[in-house]
Amino acid sequence: PMIPKLPQPPEQALSPRAAVFAKADVIPFAAAAGAVSAEIVAFYPPGIPLLCPGERITQAIIDYCELLRAVGLHISGPEDPSLQTIKVVKLIEDKK
Repeated sequence: PMIPKLPQPPEQALSPRAAVFAKADVIPFAAAAGAVSAEIVAFYPPGIPLLCPGERITQAIIDYCELLRAVGLHISGPEDPSLQTIKVVKLIEDKK
């Protein structure tokens, strides 16, 4: 099957260090658009990360990952090796 063109690189919302050490939630990957990743997501081959900690997840990245998963590429990096869920930076709620 033909793999489509890579999506645009995501916005770096936090430094990788801040994202890795931040409080995190685990949410469904399919519903993660707009959230900030707290982990790496890469597919083998080629093994280049599509998401790194601190990057904002876009719908285009979710769709691309779904295509790569559908063709059977190996997922590396996330705690959930099936990529059904992803660890994201927990939102800090304002205390009033």
